[in-house]
Amino acid sequence: MRFWRRWGRGRPARRSSWRLVGSVWVDHPIGQLAALWGTHGLTFFTGCLSVGVLTLSVWRASRRALFGSGLAVLAWCGGTLWGEGMVAHYDALALPPGPMVRVIQPNETQSLKWKPEMIPVFWERKLALTESSTGADPDIVVWPEVSLPYLLDLGDEPNARVSEAAGGKPVIVGAQRFVGEDLRNSLAVIEPGGAVGPVYDKFHLVPFGEYFPGGRLAAALGLKGLATDVLGGFTPGPGSQLIDLGPGLGKVLPLICYEAIFPRHADPRGLPRPDWIVQITNDAWFGRMSGPQQHLDQARLRAIEQGLPVVRAANTGVSAIIDPKGRVIASLALNTSGVIDRPLPQATRPTIYSVTGNGPLILVLLAVAVWLLRRAILSRL
Repeated sequence: MRFWRRWGRGRPARRSSWRLVGSVWVDHPIGQLAALWGTHGLTFFTGCLSVGVLTLSVWRASRRALFGSGLAVLAWCGGTLWGEGMVAHYDALALPPGPMVRVIQPNETQSLKWKPEMIPVFWERKLALTESSTGADPDIVVWPEVSLPYLLDLGDEPNARVSEAAGGKPVIVGAQRFVGEDLRNSLAVIEPGGAVGPVYDKFHLVPFGEYFPGGRLAAALGLKGLATDVLGGFTPGPGSQLIDLGPGLGKVLPLICYEAIFPRHADPRGLPRPDWIVQITNDAWFGRMSGPQQHLDQARLRAIEQGLPVVRAANTGVSAIIDPKGRVIASLALNTSGVIDRPLPQATRPTIYSVTGNGPLILVLLAVAVWLLRRAILSRL
């Protein structure tokens, strides 16, 4: 059974959706269309715009060319105006701020993170950032992915130090833990006094990073993922879940690192709507490349799709608090250490995409396929 679980992690249906074409609109008002039909819909929209513009070069000054390019211009203008209107409407609501959130960015360089002499340095840095005196009184603190340098279930004393540094407020941390013989990449809530509260195990793992495809065969050959020293790598958790943080903090949907690039993971069917999304990640593997910024942009699209604020804690950056319109309201620069103290923005009403998912897009694609098939059949008669 374990073999099949590991094999399933790498099957084609679960491969990466990194940087879908529709992501290019995240800084443009057209990006707000993701609330209607998601980032896959934005990708389809982009293709339609491109086809409309290309008709000028294919058909030149013909009526069909003018019609196609005219539709593209109308779609661009309509999408822009609609997006601007949705953002303006949200701002006009002037919703009261939510709980105060503190995000920790320790800037643990990947090459130094697990060196024995550096582990206590980074540990004390995280504790110091957690208890920083910034004038804010956070209601919750968020640490990045795998931010505890010890196994979660073996850390009663250090867990108590985490709680003490946070003034007894709950702390969301990234951790590793064993469930039986299986190592999990986890998100846990450290409650007052250091008790371990709800725990979520990452279920969509990064191939070759968090596990090596092939399971026991890979382990027998001595192959392991880049993000773990355990042969065979991490084992996936059971799936999406909500964490109830109690009065004032509400229900949060946890995402760990790579999971945030998949629109479906931010909208798990069968679960109640969360109040916000938290993403913990370690993007130090990218160094100074564009990966951390691209990863942030994809988290911003999840906010737009769901109409939910996103709190993002990244080891080396880019940490951010994102409002339901995908705007970064506070962030920390890449490869710096520091804290963000900001009240959590309020969610919008459920978006159309959060209710219908990819259903409308699938219907549109089916309609286009039927129309093209009909034209092909008629052209041969």
